[in-house]
Amino acid sequence: NGNHEAAEAMYGQILLTDPGNAHALHILGLLAFDRGDLQMAEQLIQRAATLAPHSRVHHNLGVVQQAQAKHDAAIATFRQAIELEPDYYEAATNLLFTLDMHPYATPELLMAERQAFDEGFCRPLTLAAPPHTNDPDMGRRLRVGYVSGDFRHHSAAAGFGPVILGHNPERIEVYLYSTSETHDDATDAFRARADVWCEVHDQTDVALAQIIRDDQIDILVDLSGFSKGGRLVTFALKPAPIQIGGLGYAIGTGLSAMDYLIADDVTVPPSHERYYREQIIRLPHILSYAPGDAVPALAEPPERRNGYRTYGYLGRASKISRGTMATWADILRRDPRSRLLLKHGDYRDRGMRDWIAHGLLAMGVKLSQVEVRGMTSRLDHLAVYNEIDVALDPTPQGGGMTVMDACLMGTPTVTT
Repeated sequence: NGNHEAAEAMYGQILLTDPGNAHALHILGLLAFDRGDLQMAEQLIQRAATLAPHSRVHHNLGVVQQAQAKHDAAIATFRQAIELEPDYYEAATNLLFTLDMHPYATPELLMAERQAFDEGFCRPLTLAAPPHTNDPDMGRRLRVGYVSGDFRHHSAAAGFGPVILGHNPERIEVYLYSTSETHDDATDAFRARADVWCEVHDQTDVALAQIIRDDQIDILVDLSGFSKGGRLVTFALKPAPIQIGGLGYAIGTGLSAMDYLIADDVTVPPSHERYYREQIIRLPHILSYAPGDAVPALAEPPERRNGYRTYGYLGRASKISRGTMATWADILRRDPRSRLLLKHGDYRDRGMRDWIAHGLLAMGVKLSQVEVRGMTSRLDHLAVYNEIDVALDPTPQGGGMTVMDACLMGTPTVTT
């Protein structure tokens, strides 16, 4: 019923009488994760997994480790979950998502893991899919469907939103299939643009595929890939004759059911095409950007009023690799008066804040040079760029909308 405090009290009482109760440890770990205490969540769920190994417990432990940028640990834990339950779809997708975030995963490894995922979960469904019966009339409007969990205020939506909202209604019928229960005013804008809006978060993949097939969708576009809200089994069922990825998950899925991947020379360098099963549709640029109507006024560079330079990164903490941290530490050591401002919802976790602080400290950075902030409103988030002279991008996983936000606010970004 959503009463976390009562649940924590109840399961805490169970542990007092039965300290080795794996179920109670697991639930308390999930509750700690929900409130942002990732360090405590990992400790509790790790104990539960040790006492009573179970695929779901290992999967949830991997999710917690992934949220703390512990990529190697998360990958190993997801593999343990799959060993315990070979058909564990969520563990397999989270494994691939984590590998895609790993700073040193090779294209060969990512291709091989995608092939294994397709063969294990998707290709048999694709081969069994019936033929399509779409109206062949070339004079009618084309029906384009989009499947996403991010038709809301989200960095992904800031990228694909202009494409959807900009379709010519005289030529394109837009069908939007929302896999999320989260709604906001951005959702209202998507809903208003859609010719057909479908809430499908409670639909099975088979049911959703049938809805799409009944809607006679000509081109179906995946906007989530292996991230939350993705419905790749639906795509594996081949509900549309043409299926495309790339707008919401730029590096593709590797599914045999996906016909094309929209890309440019940055997201898929020409020399990397051999690592993709999808046929590449190469555009000059694929990144679009919708900042929203509310944008703060620009301020003068803060170095002029502060007397020192402020660097900043306002993106996901899980993208900060050890190599990234070493580069940033080198910048800060070269200019001992400079500051580093980090901001993201990930930093609500004390363990994540400590990992950043201790890592930079070990690399010769003074703690007085580093400031960490958490989540704010979108308008206040953009205003923070007025406190930053130079934005820094992580490597090798760079930012997308984070860089565009910095450009919007006139803050130069150093990226790779």
